Amino acid sequence: MEVLPQTSLRELVQGKLVLLDESGVRRTPEEVCDLVEGKFLGVGAFPHGEFTKEIHNLALERVSIHSEVLEAYQTVCLLSSPCWSKSTPK
Repeated sequence: MEVLPQTSLRELVQGKLVLLDESGVRRTPEEVCDLVEGKFLGVGAFPHGEFTKEIHNLALERVSIHSEVLEAYQTVCLLSSPCWSKSTPK
């Protein structure tokens, strides 16, 4: 595990953040796995609301993986299998 120097969230994710957002560009889970390789994936886990405008402005891209609003755990489950398969040596 890499130890990162003390830094702000903005510095850490600048140019490397992809947000999951219900109004984002539709992508398949497999496409999202490819897109976020080497980047950070922002998954909202809000009871109501969205990421702030400041976080939106940090994002490289905003993507959606489903036509309906999903709970955070559902989103992570939908992404875990294709991302795990991609990272597991064959």
